Amino acid sequence: MTWEIMLRNDGMAGVEVGDLYLPMPMNTEFLAGQPVSVAVLKHSFVSGHGSHIFWIRDNSTGPFLMLLPEADTSLEYWNVHKDSAEASGTWCAYILGGAAASEAVAGGTRWRQPTHSLSLSPAEERRYRLRFQWVADYEAARRAVADAGLMDVEVMPGMTVPNDLHVDIALASSIPGERIEAEFTGDTVAQRLPDRAGRRLWRVRVFAIGREPADPAPAGGTPDLS
Repeated sequence: MTWEIMLRNDGMAGVEVGDLYLPMPMNTEFLAGQPVSVAVLKHSFVSGHGSHIFWIRDNSTGPFLMLLPEADTSLEYWNVHKDSAEASGTWCAYILGGAAASEAVAGGTRWRQPTHSLSLSPAEERRYRLRFQWVADYEAARRAVADAGLMDVEVMPGMTVPNDLHVDIALASSIPGERIEAEFTGDTVAQRLPDRAGRRLWRVRVFAIGREPADPAPAGGTPDLS
């Protein structure tokens, strides 16, 4: 199922859209004794054109309901909207998050991804498209991300590592991608490894600020993806 959103300025003057967000009012509260089909767990990755969301039952049994942005649509911010202090709130994904992110940063939040607002001239319009689909399991979810032209990312051994340990990154996508860019270029060394199992591999070391980076591990140490 395709979800299309159109914004059109029917006025006589230009307008600015500070935020455009999608409420996702899924039941995520698990109570003792209830069936596994009553509530769902949400997995979300909000990172521009690599964004994806899927919902699963608490026993991880498929199928999963997945939401993927299409074409030039992307997700750039998220937060939880509450109707009251007692309410658990509704998780919301932002296609445009310029206003909300600016307010959060002003309040002390360290949101580092770029966010945007949208300016529309009279009679100008803008369309956004996302797709809901069912996938069988985690592997099918990864394939769906890659097949949609987004980037499926695996990081080994994990996202948090000591200064003296490297990480291996495996990327898969139907769109070619030949480089990764470090946020802290002076403290990061990235080395391209040979492709394996249809994935593009990188080895990355991040060093403490002020510490002289050493040469990365030799390319012969290709990670085991089995």
